[in-house]
Amino acid sequence: MPYIGYEYQFNPTMDKYINSLINYSNGFNNLKNVTVWIKPIKKKLYYFTNIQSLTLKSKNVYDDETDEARLSENQITFLRTTVNLSNIKELIIDRCVITESLLLEILIHSPNLSTLTIKCNTLILYLENSQLCELLNKKIIKLDISADDRNRYIESNDIYSFCMASSCKEIRWHVITLDNLLLILSKCTKLSMIILGKIHQSIYSWIQINASTLNIDFHFTFIY
Repeated sequence: MPYIGYEYQFNPTMDKYINSLINYSNGFNNLKNVTVWIKPIKKKLYYFTNIQSLTLKSKNVYDDETDEARLSENQITFLRTTVNLSNIKELIIDRCVITESLLLEILIHSPNLSTLTIKCNTLILYLENSQLCELLNKKIIKLDISADDRNRYIESNDIYSFCMASSCKEIRWHVITLDNLLLILSKCTKLSMIILGKIHQSIYSWIQINASTLNIDFHFTFIY
């Protein structure tokens, strides 16, 4: 019988017990969302053909700066032979840091990828790689960097690096200063929606005065 769910978590401790006489090649055709725990996985278990959302995750919340949380080169081969990247629309990098080579592999071989969820202090690590920046700016239409427990805000220089040629139409971003917001708006010329989270008086006042002149939806919570 095929797997009936739409989500699947691929744990490194998993194993499979199968009947060699049965063809399992179509067993996961209905699956849309896969989570891969990035602790080194040594064997190929299944092949996921129609995945639309791929989540890369570290088991330990505070493990994102350790070597164990980084997928090694052999993990690129593993991912390529386990997941059909061509159908992926959304990539979620959750509580982990992956190598630049793996991120490049995913971006290059995922022609339909348009949504990225990542912590802002993790995104900053990739901005010095010009090839990564170019691909991110070209492909990512929806960017969510709001979920960050330790460093919720991003510096102006890093905003500029990412937004130089950004195609983003929707951004979810915690913005701490009005200058950062203005920089985002000036660089992301295709922006149609921005979700700011909690904002204070200066940003709120600017939005009250100027939002009606922009073709952008602003979503936020005002903290008086």
